Amino acid sequence: MKIVFATQNEGKKREIKRIFQEFDRIELFFLDDFDIKIEPPLENGKGFEENAILKARYYKQFFRDFSVVSEDSGLCIDALYGAPGIFSGRFEGLRNDNEKCDKILSLIKDVPVEKRVASFVCVVALLGNETAPKIFTGEVRGKISFSKRGENGFGYDPIFIPQGDKRTFAEMGGEKKDDFSHRRKALNKLKEYLVGRFNRV
Repeated sequence: MKIVFATQNEGKKREIKRIFQEFDRIELFFLDDFDIKIEPPLENGKGFEENAILKARYYKQFFRDFSVVSEDSGLCIDALYGAPGIFSGRFEGLRNDNEKCDKILSLIKDVPVEKRVASFVCVVALLGNETAPKIFTGEVRGKISFSKRGENGFGYDPIFIPQGDKRTFAEMGGEKKDDFSHRRKALNKLKEYLVGRFNRV
């Protein structure tokens, strides 16, 4: 089975490769494996699932002989009423990860530790030849740190501490982060679904 993961984010690609490295029932591709220039779609969905689905349908038109996997994910902070949420990748018009982390920390600088609750959410959509995509969701609860910590990871990893640990995602190595990761949870559900499909053939 040939699957195109519709992302060019290097951090996400590393995580996906780790998670699927021993799964030899699929051929794994990313957008930059192909010599074509594809402009990203407008992500105007009202939630993670809508955005994941619209991206899967958009990229499927370019890869008709492949199954396409897309995902939408983000950080949802209780004290900010769920922000940055689906706007995590372009929060406040910022593109630099450090700037986005700094912005979050400044917005909740006076919020006490017990109220710095947050979630990382990931929704994965798989679209093959069927009309309706299959949806897989992962979530991890945790808290926002008071400062950026760690050199690993990407995005908001330096300020997110998952439940059950005292380190930020950026202080963990990749495989340790996978033990908690919202993306790992969603992609594991995808793997379980694919294994079931292969076993039914």
